[in-house]
Amino acid sequence: MKTIDLQEFKEIIGKRVYQFRKEKGYSARKFAMLAEMEHHQILAIEKGSTDVRLSTLIKMCNALEILPQELLNN
Repeated sequence: MKTIDLQEFKEIIGKRVYQFRKEKGYSARKFAMLAEMEHHQILAIEKGSTDVRLSTLIKMCNALEILPQELLNN
């Protein structure tokens, strides 16, 4: 059975959020405003230093105008 390393997963999600955010041309502050989050939360997620709740993931996907599977697929 394959296992998932939590820290590695958080870093992958963070990199994907950063990539999508940059593709949209959003600053961290603009993206945070669109996602109804604090910009420090966005930065912590992008660094892979925090767990992402499902509700937070959905807010970010909505702000990025993507489906969750686009964020989760490598």
